[in-house]
Amino acid sequence: MLNNKFVADLMGVYISAAFCVYNWSLIIFFWYLPSFLLQWTATEILSYLGYQMVFAMIESLGMTACIALLALVLPARFLRNNLRTSGTALVAAFAVNCLLYFAPRGNINAFLAGILSMDKMLVGSYYLDIWEICLILLPIGFVMSTKSERIKQALNRFTDNASVLVALDTILSLLGVLIIIYRNI
Repeated sequence: MLNNKFVADLMGVYISAAFCVYNWSLIIFFWYLPSFLLQWTATEILSYLGYQMVFAMIESLGMTACIALLALVLPARFLRNNLRTSGTALVAAFAVNCLLYFAPRGNINAFLAGILSMDKMLVGSYYLDIWEICLILLPIGFVMSTKSERIKQALNRFTDNASVLVALDTILSLLGVLIIIYRNI
C-alpha cells in the first residue's frame, strides 16, 4: 500500500519530469513555429501542438513511473527515503544527458555547439565519450543531492515553484487530448 508521503514525493518527481519535458517540447514548437506559419493553417498548428503536449504528458508520466518502480524495487535508503529530492536529481541528470545527446547541433550558440559536437573528451590520458562523463558525474550528483541539505532545499523549492507551470502544461495536455479525439472521430 502506498502512503501519502510516497505519493506526495512522487508528485514532486512528476513536476520535475514534466517541467523538463514540456519546456523542451515548447522550445522545439516555438523554434519551428515560423515555418509552420508559412505552410500550415491555424488548426493544423494547434493540432500539432496538441499532439506534442499529449506526448509530453505521456513521456513525463513514463519517467515518473520508472522512478516510482525503482523506488519500490530498490532498498529504501537508496531512493524511497528521499524520493522527491533523489527523483528530481535523477530526472535532472537524465534531462542533461538527453540534452547533450539529442540537442540540435547547428542551431545553438557556438560554445554549446562545440561541447555537443565533441564525440570524445580528453581527460588525463583517456578519451571519454560524453555518455561516460555523464555516467561518472551522475553518482556524484546523486550523492550530493541526498547528503547536502542546501541542495535538498533547492530541489524542493524548484518542484514547489514549477508546480504552477506544470499545472498549466497539464491543462494544455488535456486540451490536446480533446483535439486528438475531435480530429480522429
